[in-house]
Amino acid sequence: PSSTTNLYISGLPEDVTEGSLKELFAAFGNVVSQKIIINRNTGAPLGTALVRMETNDQANTCISNLHGSKMNGGKFLTVRFAADKGNKHT
Repeated sequence: PSSTTNLYISGLPEDVTEGSLKELFAAFGNVVSQKIIINRNTGAPLGTALVRMETNDQANTCISNLHGSKMNGGKFLTVRFAADKGNKHT
């Protein structure tokens, strides 16, 4: 069982802000940090983000409640644990 608290989110609307992202995830626990991933060349958001929750239980709750949902009527969200770059085991 994974003990990570880092979540990777894709399918976010282009108008997402760090505030609205935090608000969405704060409904399921304490958001430690959030970062919207930006295209370095264009400065436009890529529709992906990273969110760190306080506990693994809270992260699991976010996945079960938000994966497959829509934010602001946009695309379906994908919410999963962020891959640990140090050790990739599936």
